[in-house]
Amino acid sequence: MVNYVTNNSNILIFFNYHPVYKLMNQFLQVFLDPKLAPTAVRVSLIVGSILFTINHGAALAKGEMTRNRWLSGLITYLVPYSVSIHGQYTSRSRSSIEN
Repeated sequence: MVNYVTNNSNILIFFNYHPVYKLMNQFLQVFLDPKLAPTAVRVSLIVGSILFTINHGAALAKGEMTRNRWLSGLITYLVPYSVSIHGQYTSRSRSSIEN
């Protein structure tokens, strides 16, 4: 059974039959949180570009980028984004507990 609930003009999906889906839904809410995303995007662009150049720069310059390399390049940008979101969320959670 699926219930649709609107929150901040986004449609959130809650699955009522398993707690893992609720956890995944919470993860996606935090991952796409408009308060956290701008900083995470900046971090991802800077750190991701450095990592992309280190890991794939030679292949890009030689024209040897394959489908797998492009997928790996995408993940290269998602990792710093995820780490930034995690750090911001953890920091905000801890400061709200302390206050």
